[in-house]
Amino acid sequence: MKVAPFLAVTAVIEIGVGLLLLLAPAGPLGLLLGIEPGPEAQFVGRWLGAALIAIGVASGMARGVRDRAALRAVLAAVLFYDVAAVVLFILAGTTLNLAGPAIWPAALLHAVLGVWGVLCLRDVS
Repeated sequence: MKVAPFLAVTAVIEIGVGLLLLLAPAGPLGLLLGIEPGPEAQFVGRWLGAALIAIGVASGMARGVRDRAALRAVLAAVLFYDVAAVVLFILAGTTLNLAGPAIWPAALLHAVLGVWGVLCLRDVS
């Protein structure tokens, strides 16, 4: 499995969503969680946006890395994030009753990215 395309797709998605959250958190939070965020949620949304941009930048910069240990580290971190995102979206949508129209597509997207990440990590190990 080619690692560079996985990291490029991850970079584009996470930087894009991160910028949306950083600049206008109400939109993505409404679509994902079905909430109209107050000041606290807007702050947390912006914080999440900054973290997603960091994940995207690390993924994008790691596309050309040849050091297998460094590549495994980035892949493991991105894989952890994708799995955690799936679990948290499922929790939000089922137990916490926080579900906007984009929550299930987002959970599915991260599940697909997680499987792709496992395949890439397996090939690099």
